[in-house]
Amino acid sequence: MGTVFASAVAVAGTLLGVWVSHVLQRRSSHESEDRARAERRRAELVDACSGFAEAVMQLRRAQHARWVGRRRAGEEPVLAEPREEAYRLRATAWHAYFRLKLLCGDEGLLAKATSAVEAAAGMHEARDDAELRSRGETAKRLLDDFVTAAAALLR
Repeated sequence: MGTVFASAVAVAGTLLGVWVSHVLQRRSSHESEDRARAERRRAELVDACSGFAEAVMQLRRAQHARWVGRRRAGEEPVLAEPREEAYRLRATAWHAYFRLKLLCGDEGLLAKATSAVEAAAGMHEARDDAELRSRGETAKRLLDDFVTAAAALLR
């Protein structure tokens, strides 16, 4: 009888050890997966923020070229290419914004992103050189505000 009891205790102890080991390994595996998922998400967000900033800077440049092209209209025929390029880059900037919105739920960061795109998109409406420079600096400052807020979020 003692041998049967000792065998039963040994089997129960082995089963309990296997079960505890399984639970601990499963928990460890889930934690590793969660960390890997969070790191991938962070990397995607960094990529989205960087892509957005690049798109807004390209839009800013194109709007400046569009404005300059319109001002030279008296000297030569106005080309549609700068306008079309600005339209294309504005669409690219909004595409980058929507990608950012899918990855980030921070309303403050998204508001800064919206302001940066709108400021860059409106540069071509400047009435003179001084206003163009002012609008360009405003767009650049708003984009810098976005990047600063994104950097704080990603730390």
